[in-house]
Amino acid sequence: MDIWHDLALFIDGDLEESLSGYLIFSIASAIFGLIIILVDWSYYTIKRKSLVDDTLKYYPNKIPYILLAYVIGAGGVGFISVILNILNFHIHGAVSAGIAWPFILSKIFAAAEGSVEEEKRMKEEE
Repeated sequence: MDIWHDLALFIDGDLEESLSGYLIFSIASAIFGLIIILVDWSYYTIKRKSLVDDTLKYYPNKIPYILLAYVIGAGGVGFISVILNILNFHIHGAVSAGIAWPFILSKIFAAAEGSVEEEKRMKEEE
C-alpha cells in the first residue's frame, strides 16, 4: 500500500470507500489538524494569544504533547466520523475534522483543568 499514492487519489476524489480508504481519510484529517495547530502555534509565538482557545498556552515542555494530542485526535475523530457517516468521504470532510478537532480538544483541556482546580479547592476547604 503506497500511502502517498492513495492520499493523492483521495484528494482527487478517486479513492474508494474501504478500510484503507478510511485510514487515508484519517491521515488526511491528521495532516489538516497538524496544519491548524502549527498555524496557531506560529500565531501564539508572535502575538502570545491562541486563535484556537485563549486558555491554551504553548509552554516549551508541553508543545510535543499538544502536537501529538491534536494530530492523533484529528485522525481519530476523522476515522470514527467517516465510519459513522457523520462526515462525507471527501477531502472537505477531512478538512472539517482537522479544523474542528483543535476546538473540541481545547474545550476538553479546559474542562479537565477546571475539574483539577475544583478538586484542589475542595481539599483546601476540608
